Amino acid sequence: MKLDHQAILRAIWTISAASACILALSVAAFSQPGDKLSAAAKADFQKGSYAACFEEYSALISTQPKNSGHFAERARCHLLNALTLSDKRDAQAASEFGAARADAAVAIRLDAKNTSALIVRAVVKSNNSDEAGAIEDLTLAISIDPQSAKAYYNRAKSKLRSGDTTGALSDLDRAIGIDPKAPAPYIERGLFAFKHKDLPRVIADLSRAIELGAGSATVFSYRGRAYLGAGKAAEAIADLSEAIKLYPNSPELYFYRTKAYKKLGKWDEAVSDSTQVIHMAPNTAQAYVDRGESLVQLRRAIEGIADFNKALELDPDNRVAASTLEKLRKDRSEVPTSNSGLPARSSSLDADFAAYLAETDKLKNEIGRAVSTIDSLSSALTKEIDAGARGGSARTAAFRTADQVLPLIETCLDKVSMIIAISNAFSIKYEKAGIPQPVMSVVQKRTQDSVSFLNSIVDDKKHWQKIRTDSRP
Repeated sequence: MKLDHQAILRAIWTISAASACILALSVAAFSQPGDKLSAAAKADFQKGSYAACFEEYSALISTQPKNSGHFAERARCHLLNALTLSDKRDAQAASEFGAARADAAVAIRLDAKNTSALIVRAVVKSNNSDEAGAIEDLTLAISIDPQSAKAYYNRAKSKLRSGDTTGALSDLDRAIGIDPKAPAPYIERGLFAFKHKDLPRVIADLSRAIELGAGSATVFSYRGRAYLGAGKAAEAIADLSEAIKLYPNSPELYFYRTKAYKKLGKWDEAVSDSTQVIHMAPNTAQAYVDRGESLVQLRRAIEGIADFNKALELDPDNRVAASTLEKLRKDRSEVPTSNSGLPARSSSLDADFAAYLAETDKLKNEIGRAVSTIDSLSSALTKEIDAGARGGSARTAAFRTADQVLPLIETCLDKVSMIIAISNAFSIKYEKAGIPQPVMSVVQKRTQDSVSFLNSIVDDKKHWQKIRTDSRP
């Protein structure tokens, strides 16, 4: 799981300003060594060196054990360390969250108006799904410091998780009003707007967050998707490309950039991105559909047909794949228009492959109907015997059923042998010319499946022949 640097940035912003005032007040009473230690702790915190920060605040606490600010600052070190862990539910994270809450509790006991400690404790409660407790602490922090943008921001997040969207938006607006240069509330409000399809608000809020220096992969990704939904494909491509630079291992980013490239008719780029999605997430049916549509536009219908087949293998209910494939099979000599607006003609390979698929599909359907009938006859015989058929009547029923099943098995053998022969003939015809890999994969799979079925149905034939022989009147 990739570390969410944006979440950490927001968490740091969450608990920084309120504690700064408390720290300033407490540092004034320190000796010079304490001043240096405090400065070192603050520097380490900003660098993300939370272990060093923890040690430095622990040293300060040893000399000033009743200083509420020191406990609040050490609580922040524990909290941010917990938030940087990839799995916030593991034992180490739980230990850090617990230490943060314990230090915050001491800070509050020493100074009930320590808003930084209240915010830390609220964040820990929220992480433990105690949103009511978090809201209670944050409301108290706001009553102590009505200008605490961080308290409003965190209360908004807890309210969102509690389902109070109206109260959450009000708190986000208030946080932005107090501190318009803090990016976190804009991000939260923008993501909320995305969920509710308010695309102009998404673009406006996330643009402001980017202006304020919070251009993370998440922010660029959601603004890019908002641009895509608003019909601004070029802007979407720019944002999604930025997101990919920051987080190149996300198939989702390539997936949405594929959509944007398709809107602009950039088919080569769309093929490249959808191929990237397939490499990262090979069971994504829609990626095969996207690549198939792009390949068709590039006059590579033979490869497109293979992709549509793969999409249907992964998602049999994919209507786009089914309808497009049907259209290509019905009109084997023509594919959708090219970028020039002129019809793009298929090659003989395209037409032959479409014919191959149509013919083998027809044979597979005939085999499927025969197998279904065999299963019904077998089930009926089993029920008849279970119902009490014995002796001569059981033999008669078995002989009658075998007489019905064996011709159906012969039909299956004929049809599956035809599929194998057609597949071999197709492969031989284009062997020297070279068959594109997606096409070869389809032909090979159908051949392999047919051979496996052939071996199975031969065994079934022997089984039913024995039943017929043994039950002959």
